[in-house]
Amino acid sequence: MAALGGAGRAMSESIEEGRLQMDKIELMDAEAATRERLAKAEEDRQTRKENKKLAERLKGMNYDDGRIAFIMAQGSGFAESMLEHAAQAYANGKDPNTILKHTDSIDEFKTVSGVKPNESSLPEGFAIDPDIPNISKYFDMDTSVTSTLYAEPTEKQTLEEMRRDIQIKLIEGNWTAEDIADPSSEWSQLTKKSLSYTKSIKDLAEAKKGEVDDDGDKDTDIYSRSDARNELKLFVQQVAISQGFESIEGAIQNIEAGTQGKAGVARLSANISFKEAIKESGGSVNGTSIQTADYNDTIVQLKNTAIGTAYAAQNLSEEGNEGLATRYKKKSNNETYTINELKQYGGGRPPNVTIGDVILLEGKIAIYTGFKHEYGGYPMPEVAEGKMILPYVFANVDNDPAFNITKTER
Repeated sequence: MAALGGAGRAMSESIEEGRLQMDKIELMDAEAATRERLAKAEEDRQTRKENKKLAERLKGMNYDDGRIAFIMAQGSGFAESMLEHAAQAYANGKDPNTILKHTDSIDEFKTVSGVKPNESSLPEGFAIDPDIPNISKYFDMDTSVTSTLYAEPTEKQTLEEMRRDIQIKLIEGNWTAEDIADPSSEWSQLTKKSLSYTKSIKDLAEAKKGEVDDDGDKDTDIYSRSDARNELKLFVQQVAISQGFESIEGAIQNIEAGTQGKAGVARLSANISFKEAIKESGGSVNGTSIQTADYNDTIVQLKNTAIGTAYAAQNLSEEGNEGLATRYKKKSNNETYTINELKQYGGGRPPNVTIGDVILLEGKIAIYTGFKHEYGGYPMPEVAEGKMILPYVFANVDNDPAFNITKTER
């Protein structure tokens, strides 16, 4: 009986020890599982953190939100490669967004965006919602773009890039009127170098006329549209600084009351200088397109300034009109000047009128620019070819064809 009792106790202790061992194993498993979950959570947190940084870098390369969502959906490796592609695209003067094109699946969005199903284009500014499901099916690599990203630049592209670097340096520089007037200044030296690059590009274009490169390139224009915009900014900058205006990135800034007309004429002067430079360089389709659009905007601005000046003069009691009103030069008897009457003045300018001033001419509000504005529709039989040339821009609020400018020269 004693032996049986001892065996029973031993069996009970063994069972208890086994149970404790199982509990210990289960506890260890639970701890391991917890550690694994914590490690996975930390890994996920780090991945989200890294993905956020990647997305910010893609945003910094100006990819749109839809393309960023597509890129991130393909994984971090793909995202890194797209960052490299974007850097190369910028080096080649391309928009990184062109690397990814819309697939045929984009058709389902066209109707929503107001595009007819049989049209291939999308409205300007259209963008895929980055939160839509299955975004991967709406984009694909455009091999026609990626195949050219890493190609060796042509001589023309190299010259354009060197000129572009100078343009940006000139536009962003803090120049003074003394810099522009001094032929030995850094501004003058950079300008000369930019002009020499343009001449080299022109010579290449002349040599390539009628030819087509192996890659199908037949672009012989001396300016891209972006380079033409930069060039126009430089002309605006030069005129603005020379006339005492503040220029920021090629735009006239901080215009004081009463100088709006003068500022508008300064912008017109820059535009005409750009037009003359294009002609002297042999012509440029892109340059002329940019110049013409800016010229039209400038004329509209001058017309609006003329109207505003006349209004200010008639409403002096309104706050803020004093400065602008001083630029409205009334005739002594408050009557209108006539075209024949202006002939007695040198350059068609009454003694009290200066650049940017406004007068009443032939019963119409007009602003003095000092340039030769041709009014080809004005009925003047005594003038050859029936063309009238005046140094004024008419506000022409009633849109009379006789007072529409047909040409402007210095």
